[in-house]
Amino acid sequence: MKSRHRRHGVSRFAYRCLTKRYLLWMYKTTKDELDRIDRKFTQLEVDRFIADYFLKVSGRLNKKRRDALSAYFRQWDEYTGAKEKDAESLKYVGPGELEPRYAFMHLKLEAILRAVRRYLGPGSIKEFQRLYEAKAIENILCATSERR
Repeated sequence: MKSRHRRHGVSRFAYRCLTKRYLLWMYKTTKDELDRIDRKFTQLEVDRFIADYFLKVSGRLNKKRRDALSAYFRQWDEYTGAKEKDAESLKYVGPGELEPRYAFMHLKLEAILRAVRRYLGPGSIKEFQRLYEAKAIENILCATSERR
């Protein structure tokens, strides 16, 4: 019986490269979707820390300065409140009950990682994670938008 890669008419090297690229693409797209939701929760922790700092500092400001900044503090609170509401709706359908799409994406990522281990070996998982993180950081550093 012919090996799998020969059945498809490609060399063993080409077969491995094509498989690696496909699995990396699947990992990236699935991880992007999950991160889009999960990062809102990590951002909220940082946002709350910043809000606490604003509260702490505002107590030390004179009334004129505090009044001048109060609209910005309020705007920050509105921003974080809207982000929290959005994050909750993307991840949960009820208290402690995961939104089905979110739960599916976690299962899909788990399946992709099992496929990576099966077809490319366990070391490839760390490689994919490293590549993904490096690209995410590069995207942040190269972004011209102030939206982040």
